[in-house]
Parts: sequence; structure tokens; C-alpha cells
Amino acid sequence: MRELTITVCLLTILFTATSSHSALKTTETDRIDAAYSACLDKSEGVTANMNNCSGDAISKMDKRMNQVYKALMEKLTKPKQELLKNTQRNWLAWRTTEQDLSYALDPNEGGTLQSVSAGGFAYEMLKRRVQELERYLNGLEL
Repeated sequence: MRELTITVCLLTILFTATSSHSALKTTETDRIDAAYSACLDKSEGVTANMNNCSGDAISKMDKRMNQVYKALMEKLTKPKQELLKNTQRNWLAWRTTEQDLSYALDPNEGGTLQSVSAGGFAYEMLKRRVQELERYLNGLEL
């Protein structure tokens, strides 16, 4: 029982330390997200401006995803690299179909806001994937 208590305490300390460290550390993903928010704030609600903000942020976040993916691949054994590669391919295929569904079900269908909504949705999906990959990478770097 004492060993279990010690193990739980050590895991709690480790989790708290890594959570605190990552919470204090500003990542490139955070900077891209902040720039996207600032761009949208400056867009004055103009559809073209908002679409430009989304396009720029998606491009930057996609580049970030590729950087994190490559860094993660370098740290994995061959079997784990293969698993990550297959998972990433599946995620890319899922993302495409999920975006298609979101676009088809968008209540703004046919309106000018549909492109803004689609851009925001695509960005958020990409950001979440980058954050997942960053968590995997950060877990290996402890």
C-alpha cells in the first residue's frame, strides 16, 4: 500500500510539474493563435479580411504541424514512426470528410458567412491536431 501511495504521489508531482511547465511556456502554436485572433479583431467584420486571416493562420498552423510531426518522428522507433504515419494519414482523411460535413450542415449555407465559418472550423481542427502532436512530443522530452 505504501508503494502505491508513493507511486501516486510521484505521478501527481510529475503531472503537475509538466502541466505547469507547459502552461508557462508560450509555443509557436500560441503565437499563431494570438496573431489569428488579433487579425480577426482588426478585420472590422469584413468577410474578405476575415477569410484572409483564416487562410494565413491555416497556412502557418499547417507549417507548424509539419514541424512538430517531423520532430516527433525523429524521436520514435521505426514501429512507432509507422504508427504515427498511419495515424496522421487517417487524421488527414478524417479532417477532409469532417470539413465537408461541417460545410454541408452550416446554417450559413450559401451566404457570405459560410466561408468565414468554414475557415474558422478548419483552423480550429488543425490547431487541435497540432496541440495533440505537441503533447506527444513534450511527453517524450521529459
